[in-house]
Order: sequence, then C-alpha cells, then structure tokens
Amino acid sequence: MKQVIPVVVINDEKETIEILSKLREGGINCAEITFRTACAKEAIAIGTKAFEDMNIGAGTVINAEQAKSAVQAGAKFIVSRRSGSLLYRREDSVLSGVCDSHRDYARALVRAERR
Repeated sequence: MKQVIPVVVINDEKETIEILSKLREGGINCAEITFRTACAKEAIAIGTKAFEDMNIGAGTVINAEQAKSAVQAGAKFIVSRRSGSLLYRREDSVLSGVCDSHRDYARALVRAERR
C-alpha cells in the first residue's frame, strides 16, 4: 500500500474541519498544513483538537518562530528545508531538509509516528 501525506494549504481557518474530514473519509490519517498562509497556526490548533488521532503537522516552516508556533498549536511534526539548527526543538519530530523525495518524506513520517 502506498503512503500518502497530503500537503494542505488552508486559506481560511473555517475550512479546516471540512478539509481534514474529507481526508479522513478518504482513509488518510495525516496532513501537513503549510505555513504559507496567515491562518496556519489556527488551522493546526483546530485540526489537532478536532482530530486527536490524526498525525497533523506543519510544513513550509522557515524559521524558529514558526516552528515554535506550530508546536504550541499542537503540530506533531514539522517539515522544513532549512537547517536543523534554525528550528525550535522539543520531543516533537522535526524533519529538516532530509526529505528530498516523496519516499524520504514517507519514511521520515513513519519514524515520527513511532515516537
């Protein structure tokens, strides 16, 4: 079975429940919510509260402030193409610049789920 990790761009936090519900209905239990929009932190907070069993993380994280924000919102993982030293670290999984292919990304997420 192929592993799918959708990259989700949420432009309005009110869309969060609907989008994540559709993923769940399709059998997908994870989502990378990008930090390319102003409501990313709120969308992650809404998603992690409404879907506690989903593996919801933050993507397109470009600085320590965004990483900290994502963790505070409840992100279970962080994806960044930046240096690992730039990121806020905790017990959470930080996938930093190691995912150059979909296969690398899937392996890293599987490791994050096992933690």
